[in-house]
Parts: sequence; structure tokens; C-alpha cells
Amino acid sequence: MLALLQAGTVQLMEALPVDAYAAEHISGARNVPGQLTAELAEQVAPDRAGYGDVRVYAGGKQDWAQAGMAFEGSRAGTITEATAAAGRPA
Repeated sequence: MLALLQAGTVQLMEALPVDAYAAEHISGARNVPGQLTAELAEQVAPDRAGYGDVRVYAGGKQDWAQAGMAFEGSRAGTITEATAAAGRPA
């Protein structure tokens, strides 16, 4: 995933309530409050519209945290119950 992000060949999207995204999200991810649909993804990321290969990052935040990857937001860098359960370091 990281190699794809660094190459600029993918756009990572999170579907979180606005306050949850502001508190903590995967570094570089764009937010789509609520359920992400193909139509909504095209509106949010028009520069990436037309992708025929849309995937769900099955590991999600837990996988991201376990890999030691960065988070952004007001809680980034703090241990929360959810991130502690995911094995994320402080």
C-alpha cells in the first residue's frame, strides 16, 4: 500500500464521521463522511475519477498502525483505546 501511495497511483479514502476524521485518520487520506460510493468518490477525487479498480483496504487502520505508519489529526500520536487495541505505539 505504501509503495502505491508514494508512487501517486492510488488515492486513499476513509469513510468517517467528520469529528472522527478530525481526531485521527491515516496520513494522506481524504475523508468521505458516511458510506463511500463510486459516484461520491468521483466527486471527492475528480482527479482520480474513472478508476476501474477500486478496493477496500481490508487491514484498515489496525494494519496501518501495526506497520508503524503515521496518522494525522488532533489525537495523532496519543494512545487511545482503539489504537492501543490495534497495537499502535504512543
